[in-house]
Amino acid sequence: MKTMLLVLLTCLPIISLDSQTIHTQKMYLYEFFPNRGYTTMGAVGQFIDLEKANVKKIELSQSEVAQFEVILSRVKSKRHHQTKLNECFFSIYIKDGLENNILLSGKCIINLSNRKQYKIENTKHQKWINDLLIKYNLKKKVELKEAGVNNDSLFLKYYEDMCLNSFDLQRK
Repeated sequence: MKTMLLVLLTCLPIISLDSQTIHTQKMYLYEFFPNRGYTTMGAVGQFIDLEKANVKKIELSQSEVAQFEVILSRVKSKRHHQTKLNECFFSIYIKDGLENNILLSGKCIINLSNRKQYKIENTKHQKWINDLLIKYNLKKKVELKEAGVNNDSLFLKYYEDMCLNSFDLQRK
């Protein structure tokens, strides 16, 4: 028993040293355009389906990943409870070798891997997320322009209204 404890104690510094040296931060957006809402568990299943179907992923630039981290660091998180979600975008965020399934919308970020949600109240952060979604998900922008919505600010308002309305009704 003492030998096993001694071996375990000598391995602990090595393990923590190794975990400190891994600093991989990457983020991918799926080229997937949801046409319906989900429940939380339905979104988890959708991530599995996206991976099985090898849906193309867009890798975000390092500056975009850094800005995403800044937004997460400035917003308080709370536990995410099972709820109904309107349309949102699927992404993967990899930090320190751990893959996190993230749902993005204009006003909320949900990490399905650790069941945390971040309500984005800063309008600059909301605009940055929406601009990111506009940049990489041109299909939505084109569909709205065909419907007569030609202004990006109108797109922003339309998108905020349709995404994750249930967050205001959720338990606190």
